[in-house]
Amino acid sequence: MYEIEVDSLYENMYPTSNIYEQKIKLLLVMRGYKRSDIHFRNNLDKQRSLRIAYWEPIQQEDLEYVKKHLKQHCKIQIKEWSIYDEDCGWLYNYDLFHIPTSNKEEYSYERHSSKDKESL
Repeated sequence: MYEIEVDSLYENMYPTSNIYEQKIKLLLVMRGYKRSDIHFRNNLDKQRSLRIAYWEPIQQEDLEYVKKHLKQHCKIQIKEWSIYDEDCGWLYNYDLFHIPTSNKEEYSYERHSSKDKESL
């Protein structure tokens, strides 16, 4: 029987789907977040979202760091939302919106996305 380490379980279940998500993950790891705690998922509207561990918040200065370094490569809007749960307290999630600045970037985004999926 195969055993999967807990640290890689979520990375296998929720892999990055494009180069921008890989960049976000790298930047958050550089800020001290545990790689295996960074998850990208589709929300109910099929929009990509980012979650840290079990609904943990991203510190504001870390979020600004990610946005600053991402804007060199693309325009991604990251919108935080939170909800209070009586059992767990505050739950945080971050919706990701890719905003193409040109047709070339939009094509590049699609190309990278397809390439990344083939490598899985």
